[in-house]
Amino acid sequence: MADNSYTLYKLRGRVKQVKRSARPELIDAWINDVIRRVIDARPFWSDLLYRGIWTFPTPYATGTVSTTTGSPVVNGSGTSWPVSDVINGTIPNGVSDTGYQDVAADSASMAMLTPNSILVVDSGPNQEIVPVVQLSALEGTFTAKFAYTHPPGCTITQSSLATLQMNFGYGSPIFTVLGVTDPQTLTMDNPWGAPPLSGSSYQIQLIYVSMPPNHKDFVENGVVDQYQILALKNHVPQAAVNAWDPQRSSSGDPRCVVDLGVNANGNIQYEIWPPTPSARQISYLAYKGWPELVLDTDRSPWFIDPAVIFNGAIGEGLRVNLGSRVEKDPWYLPRDADNYDERYARSLAIAVNADESKAIKAYTANYDALYGGANSLWAQEHDPDVLYQNF
Repeated sequence: MADNSYTLYKLRGRVKQVKRSARPELIDAWINDVIRRVIDARPFWSDLLYRGIWTFPTPYATGTVSTTTGSPVVNGSGTSWPVSDVINGTIPNGVSDTGYQDVAADSASMAMLTPNSILVVDSGPNQEIVPVVQLSALEGTFTAKFAYTHPPGCTITQSSLATLQMNFGYGSPIFTVLGVTDPQTLTMDNPWGAPPLSGSSYQIQLIYVSMPPNHKDFVENGVVDQYQILALKNHVPQAAVNAWDPQRSSSGDPRCVVDLGVNANGNIQYEIWPPTPSARQISYLAYKGWPELVLDTDRSPWFIDPAVIFNGAIGEGLRVNLGSRVEKDPWYLPRDADNYDERYARSLAIAVNADESKAIKAYTANYDALYGGANSLWAQEHDPDVLYQNF
């Protein structure tokens, strides 16, 4: 299919031709609102399919650990935890205020940041651990919530153990590692509430997988463990796994993807049950949303007629009265907005209908890939629950 997209600059210009009283930032908001409505008008657009891979490292269990009741800090003995093997940089201009702040790290660190990064910032009494909540392509910055100010050149680090899960064995909940401050000290997402441990064994492994911010949902049977030649069951509720394995003591080949809510960054995460005891890769096929248009060069969904978007945005704009008591808004035209709304609805219906046949082709083509070239009607001719003994 040809690229039908418009840049944000061009879309803004089309809206501005009709709603001349609107400021650019207001027009941009209308445009992004319409794009979200368009994407939500159909649960899964065929051209929003994407593939990803979860990489499960070998569980880390070197040394022993001790905990203190009421503290999230874990002290290790002989643990040799990595401190800065993912990110080891600085914030050149520091952090001048508390709360949510947009700051720029050094270029090497910015290149390694993801929407699911968690950073250890600074050292000394003002050291803190902050999840990244947004990355800005426009400014080249990241947003995080800071409890302290930090001087120019303050350090930022991230360990490869950050965001992984810490398991102390039977009778203990699963914790998430937020940050490693030295090879024998790490901080968990919750304080230890039981009697203190001393010289205890432990295991740090990936159990909770985090998704990109624009993740919508998985394709049915789209999470595949090629090692088992098995599609994992999607959207298993916590209640079910709590009934099967309330202590989370099971370990072995993963069987299902369990709904879990959001992580510290605000992005969707899932529990993989049971957790794998060795290094492994699991692929998934999913649908995503469309990222917000911010830069003038950002493009609208290429598979959607841009008329859908600018007609919808014009309809929005003509219903907004930007006048004042002194001066009326000559482009406040709610009756004319009905005309643009009709154009929007007609063109959106055409786009949805056109995508239906394409979605079937894209879906079956990906099934062929998932099942090693098997006929894509396989899923219609077999009951996966019977095959995989999901009774």
